[in-house]
Amino acid sequence: MAPDATHALAVREKVQQYLDAARSGNIDLFKKLAMQLDDGKGLAGTVADVKDANKRGALIFAAMEGKIELCKYLVEELNIDVNEKDEEGETPVLHAARQGHTATVQYLIEQGADLAIPSASGATALHHTAGNGHIELVKFLLSKGVDVDLQSDAGTPLMWAAGLAQEDAVKVLLEHHANLHVQTEDDNVSPLVSAVAANSLPCVELLVKAGADVNVRAGGATPLIIAAHNGSAEIINCLLQAGADPNATDEDGNKPIHAAATGGSRAAVEALLPVMQRIQSVPEWSVDGVIEFMQSEYRREQQERTEAERKAYKSREHIIPKKDLPEVTPEAKKKAADAKVRGEEAFKRQDFSTAVDAYTQAIDFDPTDGTLFSNRSLCWLRLGQAEHALSDAKACRELRPDWAKACYREGAALRLLQRFEEAANAFYEGVQIDPESKELVTAFREAVDAGRKFHDTMELRVTTCCSLLHSAPQILVTMAMLCRNSQPKLFGTENMACYRKRKISKDDHRIMAMFCISQPKVLLGSTENMACSKKRKISTDDHDIHIDVKELEKDNKILRAAMLKKRYANVIIKSQQQILGEAFDGEKMKKKAELWEKQLQEEKAKSQRQRDREAARIAIASIKRTVDFDDGLQAERDLLAIIGATSR
Repeated sequence: MAPDATHALAVREKVQQYLDAARSGNIDLFKKLAMQLDDGKGLAGTVADVKDANKRGALIFAAMEGKIELCKYLVEELNIDVNEKDEEGETPVLHAARQGHTATVQYLIEQGADLAIPSASGATALHHTAGNGHIELVKFLLSKGVDVDLQSDAGTPLMWAAGLAQEDAVKVLLEHHANLHVQTEDDNVSPLVSAVAANSLPCVELLVKAGADVNVRAGGATPLIIAAHNGSAEIINCLLQAGADPNATDEDGNKPIHAAATGGSRAAVEALLPVMQRIQSVPEWSVDGVIEFMQSEYRREQQERTEAERKAYKSREHIIPKKDLPEVTPEAKKKAADAKVRGEEAFKRQDFSTAVDAYTQAIDFDPTDGTLFSNRSLCWLRLGQAEHALSDAKACRELRPDWAKACYREGAALRLLQRFEEAANAFYEGVQIDPESKELVTAFREAVDAGRKFHDTMELRVTTCCSLLHSAPQILVTMAMLCRNSQPKLFGTENMACYRKRKISKDDHRIMAMFCISQPKVLLGSTENMACSKKRKISTDDHDIHIDVKELEKDNKILRAAMLKKRYANVIIKSQQQILGEAFDGEKMKKKAELWEKQLQEEKAKSQRQRDREAARIAIASIKRTVDFDDGLQAERDLLAIIGATSR
């Protein structure tokens, strides 16, 4: 490695140690590392300047972890600004409040922390404490005169508490006269709607008792319709007793019983059937008759949409035209090859950020090599950056439209974005190119299954509640922002995509989180369970080595953010992952690749491509009918030894 690169890595390592010391609250170690980073600005200047990629400095990390003694040192001795903001506009006191560190919050307030400073989304310390159920801290903040009805992009503190099923927080806020009838500006979400969506009977009962409007509409849906979607008979009965209209319809004309029956909730149908007007189109007006009819109608609509999508897919162009390519000199190709080797070595070390940098250098020298884009796409996937991975995969397909692996790369990125239909299309196109690829067939099958489960889940839980997302998509944005703040590990994935390929909340892609409360594993497409889940061995096709990847560390979010903003930001996360198995032997791998290439060519020669393409279509149709996995997102379970690296 070049001296400059070695020095840069050493500095980044030192910065990470410095920030780790701030988290741990080890003052002596922190001082020592800060002095080592001092480049002439002095200790106070260095501490004020050194931050991670999210612009979080030592004070924010110390406050986040409740390390009050280090906070005192930073504020009182180094005069660090107690109201400094990170990239999201969040202050140290907000971070401390979110984690429930009452003593730290009290100290920061004594030192001048402003509780009224909102984050970029408008959230304050009270929103976060209410949403996380830190009751004593909620009471303390209210005692300091904080406005109980502060608005944010996701509503008031009462909405946060209700939407996250924080019963005690709801009770305290109501005691302090929080506004029951406040609604978000864009989608009319109220505290009661939030509580019903969170399926929290205690919160619903508190709000109904306090006088909440049970027939309020949000996104075209009433609380009763949302409760029917959730299949909660207890909440349905509570709302009915309070005067909820069982015959109210959403903007598609569907009543609560439609949602309950489509979701297969017998208890919910039993609660609604006796109190509502008969629907004339239903032949048998009984619990079983309603459920059977509604589900039959739902399946028919599904089949019609699937057929429409199939026709649309058949009409699209399958092969991406190859773009005009620039001339690349032999010298540039050599430099690109050298950079590619550095990328491969970094990938073997699981230093994916360094690998991205190396492949970027290689692409700068030789933008005609599709393999470079393919390799960088894989690295982006390992870093959880699905959008970047998709961009590189598309570039690879433009350069090598007949390469099956390019289709696989595109499908993998789309799968991580939870755009399952598009992912299945990409994998299917790869199967058409290489019908013998078990990897592509397996990936296609899993994308179809995951997409079906994803759509089933989303339609059963969202269709009437949010008017099919077409009439009021902002309701999901609001509820997502409520939910993400209490469980950042679940809802921090940057590129989570929503139902029917639509992306709402363009600013940070935090969508659909409200429905992850009950079904996180079905809806989440995180790096952990989509790429290299929980120490299961997978075959890394570009590098022909088996690795065992540990679960993501807390700091991986920082690394993803750093890679998203710019390469080699102020901090890089130390890789603690180990390569398992035999040491990498490049010559041995090359021979293996040559052998695989020979075998693959022999198989392709026997396949009689045109006939097999038709056979592949038949096989795919069969897969669609027969696939039945337990978990729609366990793509790694059936991954076989990959032979796709032969094209390298």
